[in-house]
Amino acid sequence: MLSKILRKSFTVKLWETLFRFIRYYLPLAFLFRCLKKSLKIKEDEELYALIDAWVHLHLFLAIILWAAFSIVDSVVWLTWIFVIYGILRISDIVIYNINVILFDQYRHNGSKKDHMVRSFRRILICLFINYSEILLWFAIFYRFFKHCFSMPNVCLNNLWGSLYFSIVTMTTLGYGDIKPINNCGACLCGLQTLIGVFWVVVVVARFITVLPKFETRDPDERRLDNKTGKEMK
Repeated sequence: MLSKILRKSFTVKLWETLFRFIRYYLPLAFLFRCLKKSLKIKEDEELYALIDAWVHLHLFLAIILWAAFSIVDSVVWLTWIFVIYGILRISDIVIYNINVILFDQYRHNGSKKDHMVRSFRRILICLFINYSEILLWFAIFYRFFKHCFSMPNVCLNNLWGSLYFSIVTMTTLGYGDIKPINNCGACLCGLQTLIGVFWVVVVVARFITVLPKFETRDPDERRLDNKTGKEMK
């Protein structure tokens, strides 16, 4: 049985199944499906509108919580609830984008019709919103776990200090003015750095699809048509 399985490459199928399972059973993904079902959404445009509302709502929630936690000392148990929610939201964003980039078209057997997008511009704007939301959630995390960092010059307890450190970590600049002093702080920084690098790949991949295709006048640089094998005029 094992030898039969190993006769074919199984890497893509294995990871596609894993990420499909994770995507399906994420708490926020389940909440979105319940919301979609309760609103009885069937048309594509209605689904796009719901996704847009979902994305913008979470961005506004992250902004409000980032401002609130930086100004007012909230109850610890309430803060933990929002921290856990932020972790779930970031997980939902990352898993969703991995599925879209690597596995959705594979699941549709390469069908262009089933894999068509609403708009390339919409995708880029949503990616920017997701990026901003991740920055804000990590700013909230750094503010809550400020005891895990050494910060002689910049304070993570104020509105802009936490956002500044989140931006610096996400972009992998690492000025060194704030440093983790234990494993918890190091894990937070490492996780955000990995997400930041991943997001660069996602944005570049999406941005390339929006760029117009140009033809060259140089006969040596003319591209060949994949179907006919003839030079494209």
